[in-house]
Amino acid sequence: MLGTLAGCVNGFSGEIGVSGDGKTATGVIWWCDRPDVIHVDIGRYESKGWRSMVTFSSTAISGEMAELPIVRDRPGWKVDSGDPKALEGGNTYVISAWPGDGKNGSFGQTEFTVPQAMNLNRDQVKFGIPGSVISRTKFLTWHRSYCS
Repeated sequence: MLGTLAGCVNGFSGEIGVSGDGKTATGVIWWCDRPDVIHVDIGRYESKGWRSMVTFSSTAISGEMAELPIVRDRPGWKVDSGDPKALEGGNTYVISAWPGDGKNGSFGQTEFTVPQAMNLNRDQVKFGIPGSVISRTKFLTWHRSYCS
């Protein structure tokens, strides 16, 4: 995953964005091929470089997309390292995700703040760096042509 953060490009495996509902921020992930495991890292750039704040994983994968509540209970997701409570409201974070061991693909990265994501409605998804807000329907179908 460090290669993705440092600018190397892993194969396109899907995308990750953030959404909300006024109460919580949620990571939204779609994939080309359903993975056996998904890993998610939320961190931020600091003066000394990249700092991972919390990492999650899930093997409870079904359908064509998954959601990760960032600051609430998250059934089906395991905290691998860090503390989700450390995600302070005003800081800018980058959420990134990858299938399996990350060697063969990435779901990309999205820059966000927790309040910014919370204030999106369920039908909106912010994705990318610095990011754009688009409809959930467009997010879940956009770039599917990149799947091989």
